[in-house]
Amino acid sequence: MRESNRDRAVQDRTATVTGATTGTVNEGVDHVSVTSANAAHIVILPSPVVGRQVVLNVGANGFELKTSAPATVALNGGTGASVSSTIAANSTVLAICVSATAWKAIFLDADSDVAKVEAAH
Repeated sequence: MRESNRDRAVQDRTATVTGATTGTVNEGVDHVSVTSANAAHIVILPSPVVGRQVVLNVGANGFELKTSAPATVALNGGTGASVSSTIAANSTVLAICVSATAWKAIFLDADSDVAKVEAAH
């Protein structure tokens, strides 16, 4: 069966200083178009649900990616009260929730080279 865009939950998010409000990905969203005015601004992943996958695509400015509870929910193995992972400009991130306390993420750079997202630190 062919999937249509109506079957996908798509959201525009704007990275913010704290990741609050427009910087937080809503529950159930699986594709996010991110805008960011500053590479130090933050986007927060939704609560961990095993098997959830979120694709984040960003343009001219990168951002910092955090989990919903960085002290207890890891991003590529990194945890801590205010840890985050740097996401480069013009890239696409695939984040996959692998447990109630962990996300794994990879990214494609501007010309689609694949690499892992750095561990949150």
